[in-house]
Amino acid sequence: MYYAAASIDGFTATEGDGLAWLEPFRSQLEEIGYPAFYRTIDAVILGGPGYAHFLGFEAHDKPTWTVSDGSIMPFGGHATKTDEKPLEFFKELRRRGHRGIWLVGNGVLAGELREAGLINLCIVSVIPVILGRGIPLFGPSGSLQGARRLFSRPHSHGIEQNFYLLSQDR
Repeated sequence: MYYAAASIDGFTATEGDGLAWLEPFRSQLEEIGYPAFYRTIDAVILGGPGYAHFLGFEAHDKPTWTVSDGSIMPFGGHATKTDEKPLEFFKELRRRGHRGIWLVGNGVLAGELREAGLINLCIVSVIPVILGRGIPLFGPSGSLQGARRLFSRPHSHGIEQNFYLLSQDR
């Protein structure tokens, strides 16, 4: 499951993986269902760029893996760094019995996992900001994939949360 925030022009971060643009909306993002969503997951996977941002959220009680070939600061007993290929690592999490796996907003990692058919649900909180350029919601890939919008929820401050079921047919 891919749960991410994106600008209205489809970017999750500015160039250089900047997430400062989300700070003015942080409390609203937490109000629109993050606690309920968090209760539905049993593992977290994120890329190196999202790691520092993720550290800023409240306490984490889920097993968390950071897929990175760079160095990262440790963040407690629930976090593990892996330099395995994301696709193989994600499959390993599934083999371990994890079903509610949260892919924290990372367009490049999401693009790779989407391309492999490993993302079935996409929850996108659209933030009323235009970034102009940056890291796209889904990294570059060459294939078309259908999605069915399950529903949308408008929220305060212009945020709209959209729920999509991704087609596994290509």
